[in-house]
Amino acid sequence: MNQCDTCHRELGFGAIISVTGRGTYCYTCYNAWLAAESGVRFDNAELEPVTLRDAIGRPHTFKIHSRLALGVGHVMEATEESAETLGYQFKVMGPEESDAMILFGELYAKMRRGLDTQYLKETPFGLELVDRDFLAGRIEMDSGSDGPVLVVDGRPRSWKEIGRLLLTYEGWNVCFEILDTIEEAPEFPMPANPSDASH
Repeated sequence: MNQCDTCHRELGFGAIISVTGRGTYCYTCYNAWLAAESGVRFDNAELEPVTLRDAIGRPHTFKIHSRLALGVGHVMEATEESAETLGYQFKVMGPEESDAMILFGELYAKMRRGLDTQYLKETPFGLELVDRDFLAGRIEMDSGSDGPVLVVDGRPRSWKEIGRLLLTYEGWNVCFEILDTIEEAPEFPMPANPSDASH
């Protein structure tokens, strides 16, 4: 556990911001300090965790963090609460003096779109694509892995798993596109009943 040097709250992993020469802050105290220093009217509302279900009915609980990024804007992020593994993550950005609830509305809609989309399904033959031409995820480093992992449908998948999946398309062509953390993958048509794809 870490602790905010200003309000002395106990903080979990990913809930702290360290500033060289100033110490460790929770998001709320960091925003208040930076807004006061810069003269920005920042809506520092603290938002409660949110639980949503994905395309096959699994619940996911998210912590919501806002951050003032001078010269960039008001960044709001939803990170799935999980002590065991990497999960879903969503992020939106608005002007520095954005209304927090309006920005949260945009974030919530993005979360809903992301959770309603399923890219992979488990079958007796291994992982398969829900849509045979489309896969999207987030690149992360996993301490339990030899290298990067791809977080797909809120679950980390090793490149070995993705490689086995791709081998079923031997001889086909493939195109990878890297997107900024704010950008969303383009939408693709969902099957008529995505709940049939069970894990």
